[in-house]
Amino acid sequence: MASHQPVFDQGAAPYSPAGHHPVRQRLVKVLLTKYKYPPDKQPGAVEKVIEQAELYADLWAVEGA
Repeated sequence: MASHQPVFDQGAAPYSPAGHHPVRQRLVKVLLTKYKYPPDKQPGAVEKVIEQAELYADLWAVEGA
């Protein structure tokens, strides 16, 4: 019988730096589409959002330690 565990309990968070860049890109694209961000400006916005999230993740990690 298979046990269903949340993704985070399995040790793989979508924001972890090890190989999850495509996952983050898809998540950002879904959010931009949901909030009606212009499709022609999405590619640049995806990269900017990911860069900002990585910056804040580093800052929050230091503050939370």
